Amino acid sequence: MFISRFTLFSATVAFLFWGGWAFYVNYTSAATGNASPLLSGLTQGIGSFTITLIMVHVVGCLYFRIPGHPARLFLPTVITIGSSGLVLALSHLVIGTKSILATIIPSLSVGVVFNLLITFKLWRDEIRDNHQNPSD
Repeated sequence: MFISRFTLFSATVAFLFWGGWAFYVNYTSAATGNASPLLSGLTQGIGSFTITLIMVHVVGCLYFRIPGHPARLFLPTVITIGSSGLVLALSHLVIGTKSILATIIPSLSVGVVFNLLITFKLWRDEIRDNHQNPSD
């Protein structure tokens, strides 16, 4: 799998931003949990980095596996964000993060928008290509 500089940059920004967010939320949280804010931040950062690296490819693969059906416009997002959220939630549960929902909901919300934009771009490019190269 080829990883572009932009994808690597985006993944690094995701690590820093969402890891920093997780540290902040769990540092200032009154909730109880076993994990230190630093461990929660590293867990979220590593998860966000990894998810960002593979998300574009997974959405594209899922999109093209459902040809001609309207579900292809939203199903890749549901599957990708659902599985990402599950992995992140379980990871934070295992390490004992104090505020799991406050830690993962913001990054998953941004992920939904990002995935929908990717899907829309794939759909738009497909329509453009079909108009430029009709198979008739």
